[in-house]
Amino acid sequence: MFPSRLWLVLFLVLGACRGGRAAAERALESVDVNALRREAAVLYKQTQGARGAGFVIVGKAQWPPTFRGLAPVRVGSYPDGFSIALRTDADTEQGLYVIPLEFARPSPTETKGARFERLAEGVFWYEFPR
Repeated sequence: MFPSRLWLVLFLVLGACRGGRAAAERALESVDVNALRREAAVLYKQTQGARGAGFVIVGKAQWPPTFRGLAPVRVGSYPDGFSIALRTDADTEQGLYVIPLEFARPSPTETKGARFERLAEGVFWYEFPR
């Protein structure tokens, strides 16, 4: 009986992970990706500037309209882009990672434990361990 319960737990966990990504993909369908990346470029100048501030939590008042339209839990600014957290729990943070338009490197920097999957040019589904 234990193995069948284990399969049920695995099925529910995998379904929840896929559900988050599927919701992010649906949200992304309602957004102009180029506008999202253009607004990310403007926000990048405000949060990172020429000095490259490292990780910065972006206050709601600074979120551009395309970010707000995705209904994030939190927005983080990194030297290579933005995390738009759509789901968080005790173990992980999941959402969209946006590379500002006109960045030379159109993909995020891989780090230990971080997973990125391309959804559109310069936009990735991400999962970070917490």
